[in-house]
Amino acid sequence: MMLIARRSFPKATVTNDRFHVHKLYYDAIDELRISLRRMARDVENEEIARCRKAGAAYVPFRYANGDTRKQLLARAKYILTKHASKWTRSQHWRADIIFEFYPELKKAYDLAMELTDIFNQKVDKDTARLNLARWYDKVDRMDGGQFRTVTETFRNHYDTILNYFINLSIGLLMPEQNHSTQRSRLSVVNSEALPTFPSSSSEYPSHAPKNNSTLG
Repeated sequence: MMLIARRSFPKATVTNDRFHVHKLYYDAIDELRISLRRMARDVENEEIARCRKAGAAYVPFRYANGDTRKQLLARAKYILTKHASKWTRSQHWRADIIFEFYPELKKAYDLAMELTDIFNQKVDKDTARLNLARWYDKVDRMDGGQFRTVTETFRNHYDTILNYFINLSIGLLMPEQNHSTQRSRLSVVNSEALPTFPSSSSEYPSHAPKNNSTLG
């Protein structure tokens, strides 16, 4: 698709779909959530083994809202991909518990909302470049290789990501098409999609589109 687009419209400006930018970061958050849930499962298995050895009935630890450790982290998936304004009352309660006991998820979530705010701002490309550079620095300071992979991938596609702010549009903007002087637009979904972040989970955030094309 990209080869055809470049040959057919050599003056086109290629822009990465902002939703694929978001999805790459959300995949990294989900990797963090899954790793924490595995740790919670290991803790539970150790507790069960101790109870069995002592001949006592196992009673799982529960948070104030009734969730076990594994349940809390399993149900965190939706919360971590939605703006707080879209949470229900019970989800607000669950989020408070998640962020109290897992501050790394709180930091990752706050940066996801900050990324959304950056793309929602109607600013020029240079201002957006500065905003994203500051955001990259914050993500780089987080623990976890999955987040460093995200920022490295973003930097490799820096220009096409920033092109979003030229017109705040997605796809290819063609100033000239053949001999026509009229401006026209070709919407190419996933025109240059970012690589899908490797994930051990086949699920995706409900609001983030699946990425069916990757760069080589």
